[in-house]
Amino acid sequence: MSRAKSEQGHSCRKAALCVLLSIMLLSGCSSNGGEGEQSSSPAESVPEAAGASYETCVAELGDSVKTVSISGSLVFPKREELYFSGQGARVDTIMVQNGQEVKAGDVLATFTVESSEADIKEKRLSVEQARRSYTQEVKDREEAIRLQKKAAASGGKAETLKLEEMEASLSLYKLQEQASIQQMEEELEEMESAAKNTELKAPFDGVVDSVNPELRKGVAVNSGTMVAAVYTKSPVYVAVEDSSHSLRLDMDVTVTAGRNNDRREYAGKVVAAPEALPATMGANTYYIEVKNAPLEILELTPTVSGEVAFVSDVVLVSRRAVTTEEGKSYVRVLEDGAIHKRYVVIGWDDLKSNIWIAKGVEPGQTLILG
Repeated sequence: MSRAKSEQGHSCRKAALCVLLSIMLLSGCSSNGGEGEQSSSPAESVPEAAGASYETCVAELGDSVKTVSISGSLVFPKREELYFSGQGARVDTIMVQNGQEVKAGDVLATFTVESSEADIKEKRLSVEQARRSYTQEVKDREEAIRLQKKAAASGGKAETLKLEEMEASLSLYKLQEQASIQQMEEELEEMESAAKNTELKAPFDGVVDSVNPELRKGVAVNSGTMVAAVYTKSPVYVAVEDSSHSLRLDMDVTVTAGRNNDRREYAGKVVAAPEALPATMGANTYYIEVKNAPLEILELTPTVSGEVAFVSDVVLVSRRAVTTEEGKSYVRVLEDGAIHKRYVVIGWDDLKSNIWIAKGVEPGQTLILG
């Protein structure tokens, strides 16, 4: 009986399997024992069907690279939330919307300050009045102390004690009044600043990431009210969560992004890893810088892949030769006029066309493809 053989590694030929062979193979696929025990001897054997031809490949020695592939997301490292910093104002106009590009200094929102000019003038007069009163009071007390010093010089102990009380009282008065005037001055400064704070501007060139949906014309705002957030378009990174820590700092990777029918590849590099980041940024988070990739492409489901391990002179077979059932993998070896089902130990899957078989297959053996 003649049997087709592969001319080169991984060469295959196609033909239909006969119904009889299918039935025989299916009946011999029961699993027995552990994977490691079954990798060294046939689990099941059936005679090769007369006249049948198979699609096959030949196990060969070669090199295998372990590749990791992880889905990521686009991140913008420079993002700033912008807050209203005045007091007692209402929204006049929101000038931007989500996704809008802005330049540094562009007005994002305007406000109407509720503190009137009359209120500011009244506060200013109160401060000036307090200053004048303080100055006059200090002058009067200092004059009284000067006269008391003369009395104490020619008088008895009682006059000296009175002088000390007057001096202590003046010192306390100065401390209290200076603190009071300072507070009034700060309140005036806040009112004057609020009166000028009628616009919120972009701090840098970027894109509006979000606008507070609760803000509309007439809504009251105070210091600390978040108005909008802006982020820069450059630089941007792809962030991935790698709990296996297969990625490494400065590792070269490939970033694939785009729509299903138009995925594109770009060169990337791991520029930040958990060991070089604050704990608050994630124990498994890696950041990849991508060169020459359009932002609109990177926004479309980016995937990061890289080579993390390498072995040479190992047995490689086509991934189509390996079948996995209930967590166990096996191949069908075509040898000595029979088909032998053999359980195998997989070294790793290189995510390409070949799989490294660590145990169960020898170089040169012919395998039937599934």
